[in-house]
Amino acid sequence: MASVTLRSSFRATAWLALAAMTVPLGAQSAATPEFVALGRVRSMANQPFRAEWVTTRVQTLADGSQITDVDREVRVRDVEGRVRIERFAPENGTVAGKSAAPVSVEIVDPIAGQTIRLSPLRRTATIIALAQPTPLPHTPMAHATLVAPASQLPRPQFERLGTQSIDGMDAIGTRITQVIPAGAQGNDHDLTIVHESWFSPELKIDLLTKHSDPRSGEATTEVRNLSLDDPDPALFRIPEGYTVAAPPVQ
Repeated sequence: MASVTLRSSFRATAWLALAAMTVPLGAQSAATPEFVALGRVRSMANQPFRAEWVTTRVQTLADGSQITDVDREVRVRDVEGRVRIERFAPENGTVAGKSAAPVSVEIVDPIAGQTIRLSPLRRTATIIALAQPTPLPHTPMAHATLVAPASQLPRPQFERLGTQSIDGMDAIGTRITQVIPAGAQGNDHDLTIVHESWFSPELKIDLLTKHSDPRSGEATTEVRNLSLDDPDPALFRIPEGYTVAAPPVQ
């Protein structure tokens, strides 16, 4: 149950993570609007990559013991702007014994106008028509104004942390600090939530994020094994031997 509490509490403050996207988005093509396709990965042409996203969550219990969960995804974008995300089964405490095969795969293909969801275990594929994407706004703080906390809290504090190199890519750092005053949520003293992100303006992805919340613990997401090569086009097609299932009823 502790792990469930961690995840629920982490989602409850996810607006901080959204607010962290404070970097200008730059010019976009009117013919192929740039949009968030999957997992905060933008669909954008001419910026291919492949990388692992490893998220480590550590929750410290009242007796001092810790629970550690590790989630892993592989995210891929090709030169045409197609995006693929492979999701793997969670690991307890380490990725040393990480599974070789993903438990689910999702592909957004703006060229074909469809989303493909693959179940490697069942060897089935579901094709869903891609809704008309809404172009991302150009204002630097656009994402910060889209989401607000459920209760009236003090305004979060924004800091710019400068630039550092991560895996050979320039990354711009932002830190957001939110204080929940004593009594606002039944807490007997102030709670301080801190979200730090390091964003690549070139690839328009977060290369590193750190999230600290006394209610849920520490969470760090790192990008590993980053490659800028254009991926195999077969990754964005339904594999042979898969059965195409009917899309879910809306």
